[in-house]
Amino acid sequence: VTIRVPHVRVSASTLEIVIDDDAFHFFSSPYLLRLSNLPGRLVDDAESGREAKAVYDPSRDNGTVTVTIHKAPEDVGQWDGLDLVGRLMMTSQADAGVTNGRDSNASGRPAIEVLSSEDVHVPHGNDNVDKH
Repeated sequence: VTIRVPHVRVSASTLEIVIDDDAFHFFSSPYLLRLSNLPGRLVDDAESGREAKAVYDPSRDNGTVTVTIHKAPEDVGQWDGLDLVGRLMMTSQADAGVTNGRDSNASGRPAIEVLSSEDVHVPHGNDNVDKH
């Protein structure tokens, strides 16, 4: 993953990278990149030699961080859909169905379902209300 960061001073203390299953998070103030819903799992494991690493090059495009990440052994091969940036940047809330202004889940059913309801009549001009 190549991230252009022209307005930042990068050091080990200002850079945060999180790899969590099918998600990649990069943070270095003021930049935040969160890629989720990758087509496979990512691995960050120093013991197996498959540890993610980041290299900062201040001379490339006024500052570029290149992050090398490894795919899980079962997910090695071509990953389709990496050019669909909108899908990769969806949050888990969007995955749960709050997308395009409509509340629904992956099955197309509403995310909130009314099981029962009662109509409650509230009279207007109620004289029992204290007016102070």
